[in-house]
Amino acid sequence: MESPMGKVLPRMTPQEYTDAALRMERTPDYIAGPGGHQLARIDHASKGLVTEAGELTDALKRVLIYGKPLDRTNVLEEIGDILWYAALGLDAIGASFEDAFESNIAKLRVRYPDQFDPARALTRDVVAERAALERPR
Repeated sequence: MESPMGKVLPRMTPQEYTDAALRMERTPDYIAGPGGHQLARIDHASKGLVTEAGELTDALKRVLIYGKPLDRTNVLEEIGDILWYAALGLDAIGASFEDAFESNIAKLRVRYPDQFDPARALTRDVVAERAALERPR
């Protein structure tokens, strides 16, 4: 990444991104009872992820249905918004992007030890996948 002065800036780490993104969080307390604020944050994240995924899908629809050129800037923006809501959801459960990266790959290695296989996609061993997700890292 370049600064306005043309100097190369260091890349942001996942934790630096999360810290910067969550400074802007304003999730109201709209769920009562024990764990209410945590559940509100997870709910906020899930609704935001769905909304932003829809906006990303709309960007692709403009290309595939209406014949418009791909707007890379808009696609990057929508994926960035998805990451913001992912950071919120991860923080709400006390997890990091690194935790999500590692557990997702552990699950996928169980599902597809070598590479994607359509047969394995249809005959998943959800017990083994869950065990991989629960294994301490």
